[in-house]
Amino acid sequence: GFFAGTAAFALAGTVAKLGSPTGLVYFIARLRAQGADGAALRRCVRTGVGPVAVAGVLAGIAMWCTAPRLAAHAPGYLAQLRVLAVFLPAAVLFDTLLAATRGWRRMRPTVALDRLLRPGLQLGALAVLWLAAVRAPVAYALAWAAPYAVTAVLAGLALRNLVPPATPGRVRQAGFWRFTGPRAAASVAHLALQRVDVLLLASLAGLKAAAVYAVAGRFVVLGQLANQAILLTVQPRLAELLGTGDRAGANAVYQSATGWLVLAAWPVYLGTAVFASVYLGLFGPGYRAATGVVVVLALAMLVGTGCGMVDTVLAMAGRTSWNLANVVLALAVNLGADLALIPRLGALGAALGFAAATLTNNLVPLAQIGTVLGLHPFGR
Repeated sequence: GFFAGTAAFALAGTVAKLGSPTGLVYFIARLRAQGADGAALRRCVRTGVGPVAVAGVLAGIAMWCTAPRLAAHAPGYLAQLRVLAVFLPAAVLFDTLLAATRGWRRMRPTVALDRLLRPGLQLGALAVLWLAAVRAPVAYALAWAAPYAVTAVLAGLALRNLVPPATPGRVRQAGFWRFTGPRAAASVAHLALQRVDVLLLASLAGLKAAAVYAVAGRFVVLGQLANQAILLTVQPRLAELLGTGDRAGANAVYQSATGWLVLAAWPVYLGTAVFASVYLGLFGPGYRAATGVVVVLALAMLVGTGCGMVDTVLAMAGRTSWNLANVVLALAVNLGADLALIPRLGALGAALGFAAATLTNNLVPLAQIGTVLGLHPFGR
């Protein structure tokens, strides 16, 4: 129940953020690089944060109201969902405010609050409950969610120190939401892309096959952590360089980021592919039959990381509609491949579907940014 509740919390939060975190990084970084005054920057922050705050509250209310239906199978699950619903607006606002600070190329708030303080508070509170032998599930939900309220306040203070004083001026809101709208839809489609293979596998081949596949693919997350860390650092710089027309500088940043990503992720994927049987043996001898699944997933991720953060480059170039189209295409490829292959191949079919979607979601935007922007992940 706890993990299902946090999954619902994450899904609702993704929808409520409206794509604004990416939009704030993009517009603030570009405005700063173009020498915009304080009024434009302040208006940009208000444009991006205000609607998200409202959406977060509405999402929390919706989660609260639908909790009885979601918890119909497990009455004890209801209280957990409603506790999470109370703190959902704070979590949505927290991520959005931190994104705005990154528009000023300030990584310290993100590292201090999102990578250290929030998980530290969560782990500390959960440890206290465990040591005290507390068994009430709602207490664990509260311990996990409450730190978002604390860190949201601190993120707001960090952003307030960066936003210039108000002066007369205006920023076009329509342009902001034209950028973030496709990004919001792409975020939801990306969530579906991450989960559709497991759901289809469970439906078409059974829960045992889905469990084997889920275990076999756990290593993928390790490489994605490196991608996320590099992405947060590179986003504002790419927006600045592309906003001022410095394609050479943007290409240098893109190539450098790709190099670091390959350096961080490829050893994980290569090592897992080569020692797939050993890796699966860590979870039990029954999982070693999924060696082929691990190899297919690892090879797909090697290609994906080798392309670099292509979706970020497209977004920071203002092509969020292209990003949405690419993710939807990858999702369609994944669905088609899974429906065709899972009934015959089981977990291996799901892995092949994931690989096809990964290649689509990386090679298509790679061709786009190479053709339109003249950017390439590797130097000559």
